Amino acid sequence: MSIRKRLLKRISVAVTWGVFVSCFAAATAGSSAAPGCPGRAGPSKLDYLVLASIADSPHLLAMAAYRPTNN
Repeated sequence: MSIRKRLLKRISVAVTWGVFVSCFAAATAGSSAAPGCPGRAGPSKLDYLVLASIADSPHLLAMAAYRPTNN
């Protein structure tokens, strides 16, 4: 596997994890004093549904088990 392909895979895994972590942080924050969300009381059912669908995704497990091979 070329260096470019390995770099692209690592970037895609990093971006995916970044999105997951940011969604999780936004869903668990739940503070009504959070900037940008002045009237929000807590995570909605949609927030939990999105997080559950990400957690149940087979792609998440595949990315978690991804180990680059040294050629």
